[in-house]
Amino acid sequence: MNILVCGADGFIGRHVCQSLHTAGHTILRTISRHAQDHNEGRKHPSEHELAFDFSTPLSCEQWEKRLDIIQHLHGKIDILINAVGILRESAGQTFEQVHAQSPIALFQACAKIGVTGIIQVSALGPKLENSNENLADHRDHQHDLHKYEMALSNYLKTKRQADLSLRQLSTSYLILRPSLVVGLDGASSQLFRSLARLPLIGLPGDGAQQLQPVHIDDLCEAVQVFVDRIADGEHLQLTLNAVGPDAMSYRGMLQHYRRAMKLSEACYLPIPMPLMRWSARLAQYLPQRVFAPETLNMLCQHNVADAAAFHAFLGHAPRGPEQWFDGLPPYYLVQQASAVWTHLSLRLSLALVWIFSGIVSLMIFPREQSYALLSSVGIGGLFAEPVLILAALFDIALGILCLSRAGAWLWKLQITTIIFYSALIAVNLPEFMQHPFGPLLKNLPILAILFFLLWHEPNSTKADRTKIYRAN
Repeated sequence: MNILVCGADGFIGRHVCQSLHTAGHTILRTISRHAQDHNEGRKHPSEHELAFDFSTPLSCEQWEKRLDIIQHLHGKIDILINAVGILRESAGQTFEQVHAQSPIALFQACAKIGVTGIIQVSALGPKLENSNENLADHRDHQHDLHKYEMALSNYLKTKRQADLSLRQLSTSYLILRPSLVVGLDGASSQLFRSLARLPLIGLPGDGAQQLQPVHIDDLCEAVQVFVDRIADGEHLQLTLNAVGPDAMSYRGMLQHYRRAMKLSEACYLPIPMPLMRWSARLAQYLPQRVFAPETLNMLCQHNVADAAAFHAFLGHAPRGPEQWFDGLPPYYLVQQASAVWTHLSLRLSLALVWIFSGIVSLMIFPREQSYALLSSVGIGGLFAEPVLILAALFDIALGILCLSRAGAWLWKLQITTIIFYSALIAVNLPEFMQHPFGPLLKNLPILAILFFLLWHEPNSTKADRTKIYRAN
């Protein structure tokens, strides 16, 4: 079948594409425009890559025209899978646009052009919602969204708008509402493993928040079951809570991660919720997308549900914690979890070096001596002061970028900068080569750190991690 997968560059989307490709389907991968460079050469020969942007408002008619073009080029679209989602809003992406308006218009366009089935990857809501809604019902039914409006976060409210719109169509559909999704290369799973690796683990409040993690393979299998049944001519309209077999506390989940890594019992430190909320707001400015006020609020809403309907749909019990990392040796999980802290500590060290260097140049080191050094490399007169100020500000900017916008481009820029500085000093100030404190030689370990960070840049190894995971 021809399957259009929106959000194919995300964690769930990548695994769904892999699963469907293995089953012999032709995959039309749609990814956000900014992700094209990171996905170059990662698609399979039977996959076609398209750039979609759910943050851009498009009407049903505009989506219909775009889908017609895709069908003209690649053949009829049999199944649409929407795995697009954001965990926090930004200037160019809002929950309303990405989770509601774009998917709703796309679903309506798919119904008009005769797409056979639609899969919407939504999200599990709070326990109150899940216990009051009959999600196993195969009939199209209305859902009173206002009943739970106070309980739902903005993330979930917009997901529910798209869910409700899809239910109103006559097209076959499967709405999957997963809890936390466990997988080797999942961002949240990596975060929790890195936290579980610590000997002292901070807990939000008492850590009793209820969760029901689902394995990524069970989610992919549910997609495959729906696709197979649609291919056999069935007409299905289902909404399923995609959850693991048992609910567990946040603390219990971390304990399961520690057991998978064969680690001994850790010490736990309860963190007051006001401090957690303040930390979540601050974390929005760091280069991560998992820890944010929206995700913290959802964690505190106790995301659990009955697994019976999901069990029946799969035909077997969902994977429990003991099966989360089958085939992967504990030391590999420990290495991965430790690498997160290694990467973070190196970035913090570099940030301090650059920022402190800039501050010293601007405010502490005698200006006359700085001007004398600049004169030695041919920069003097009216140019000395602006060059000194710009160089110091440049150093401070590099340090701030280490904390906020780290990436391969930044490590390459720093490597180039250090090599340029070192060569300039070695040629014009050879006495520094013989200095007892070795100011130039100390650039060597900094370069080694930068090459390490460049080599282990997450974006450049994501595909390899997925391959390792699938191979095991």
